[in-house]
Amino acid sequence: MLLTVKSNSNPLIDKIDDENMTVSSKEKDRFAKVWNHNIFIKEIDKETIEYTDEITIYGSIFTSFIVGFAKSFYKHRQQRWQLVKAQFYSKK
Repeated sequence: MLLTVKSNSNPLIDKIDDENMTVSSKEKDRFAKVWNHNIFIKEIDKETIEYTDEITIYGSIFTSFIVGFAKSFYKHRQQRWQLVKAQFYSKK
């Protein structure tokens, strides 16, 4: 399946692989010349998944700043996922 999504950061969902439970995107903007993102999802059991982000970033002299932003962003996102999970299980 190929799906194109447009936004300010110009992301392109390159591949959604249902069989292997992966999503890959190729993104870029003015500072990040390369921001390739792979998401891997693995079912541990019926109520638990393992979710892994793999990101390749190149931003020339800005790379270290972009990496710092990415680490902060993904840490925040993981905290949000934990809130979603808690709300989901509190409604069961």
